[in-house]
Amino acid sequence: MTKKISVLLALLISLLSIMVIAVWTTTGESNSPIPIASLAITDYDELNEDGDKIKNIRDFVNEDNLTYIVKYEIGPENADDNLLRAYADSSKVSVLIDIINSEVYVFFGNLAGLNAVTITIKDEKTNKSDEIILMFKMPGDIIVPDLD
Repeated sequence: MTKKISVLLALLISLLSIMVIAVWTTTGESNSPIPIASLAITDYDELNEDGDKIKNIRDFVNEDNLTYIVKYEIGPENADDNLLRAYADSSKVSVLIDIINSEVYVFFGNLAGLNAVTITIKDEKTNKSDEIILMFKMPGDIIVPDLD
């Protein structure tokens, strides 16, 4: 009788150990990506009274160069940036986001009648976003020569 109990007990322990090993090896480490905690456009000239970031691109974008690059930073550096999207508020402008170099390429189709365009970068997962207004500003002081 004791032999049957000891064989049954050994069989039960070996079965439990196989189940523990199976469960232990299938759980693994968590591979869930780290969410974006901060998203910020870094290159701008000024903040207006509403806190909007403004960049004067008059000297950078013209008929010969219709592309401008907006740089941004995310935190932490190893955060999941696969759901970052970029948007422009004008149909004359298209945008392309480069998540490897943390840049947004802004392509201007037609500059006629375009005074400003707002570029928005948004993480679809966390809804964190930042935006910048790209303006074609005239210089503040215009010097008119005296003709006399």
